[in-house]
Amino acid sequence: TALLINLVLSQACVRHTSVQDFGLMGQNTRRSEAASPDASLRATFQQQTKGAFNPLSDDTRIQNLKSRLTRSPADANTHVELAAAYENYRLYDEALEQYTEAFGVTRSERAILGIARCDQALNRTWQAIPLLEQFLKESPSATAWNALGLLYDASGNLGAGETALREAVAADPASDQWRNNLGYNLLLQNKTDAGEREFRKALEIGGEP
Repeated sequence: TALLINLVLSQACVRHTSVQDFGLMGQNTRRSEAASPDASLRATFQQQTKGAFNPLSDDTRIQNLKSRLTRSPADANTHVELAAAYENYRLYDEALEQYTEAFGVTRSERAILGIARCDQALNRTWQAIPLLEQFLKESPSATAWNALGLLYDASGNLGAGETALREAVAADPASDQWRNNLGYNLLLQNKTDAGEREFRKALEIGGEP
């Protein structure tokens, strides 16, 4: 059992559904890097790079998207595209504003998931959770349930996170990703046997030997 759990944690547990790492463990990572001289040098280099290139003014794609919004301020798709561009630069406040604008125009899953990611990155899970819960009442989906579970996990409410992640698994039992996330949640609650079962199912679905 211990070997299986270590293997899953090191290789199989993928906690997110998107291209960026908006990770739940990001704060611990930053603390450990801060103690490294190499990390300090990288941080200095990044600051210098940001000084030479300001995405808000120098990224032509962002400028083009902003121009499109000037002409069509209610274009939800453009708001989402601009939000994603900001998110890629980890400009979460700016991204959150655009996702929120898009969600106000059309209550799309893409917009609410963007809000959830940005609020989590900004340590504002309390702000995104009720909005996502309301969305799920109107448009339930496995992806949204999974996002809610991750928000609850990030906030420390592992019991509510388990409930949401079980809803994700129920909505899409063939997803190894949802089962990975549920297994990790159970492991955090010291529900080792139940977590192991979910990890085994995730490995079976993913085709791992």
